[in-house]
Amino acid sequence: MTETFFKTLIVIAIIIIVFYLVFSSIKKFGVLEGLENMQTKISGGETSGSASFAAQIKAEVIRMQDSLLISKYRKEYESAIINLEDLINFTMLKLVLNMNTDSMKDIKNVETLNTLDKAKATLNNIMKFVDRQ
Repeated sequence: MTETFFKTLIVIAIIIIVFYLVFSSIKKFGVLEGLENMQTKISGGETSGSASFAAQIKAEVIRMQDSLLISKYRKEYESAIINLEDLINFTMLKLVLNMNTDSMKDIKNVETLNTLDKAKATLNNIMKFVDRQ
């Protein structure tokens, strides 16, 4: 019985150490940032940190604008989007040409076609975004 007790005690100690390491690394890397000091108003239920949250989002947008420099690299971005759309179109064509007549075997290919079609729509939205900048 003492051997089982010691094994159980060792397992519990290992679990505690693992939890400590996981949560200390989460805190260290800032995953909990913004959640630790968020306070809520009792009256309305909305967060009192919403203004700072909006400011953080705006700061992130500005940081991304500064890093992407769309006005400077617009042609390169548009070229990349167009090339990716061409790649998707050729991939879709290849999938269609390799399909069998048995629809049950090709259900995965049909799902892939639908996913690729959605990706093309997403690329069109990205292109519109780049054009607006």
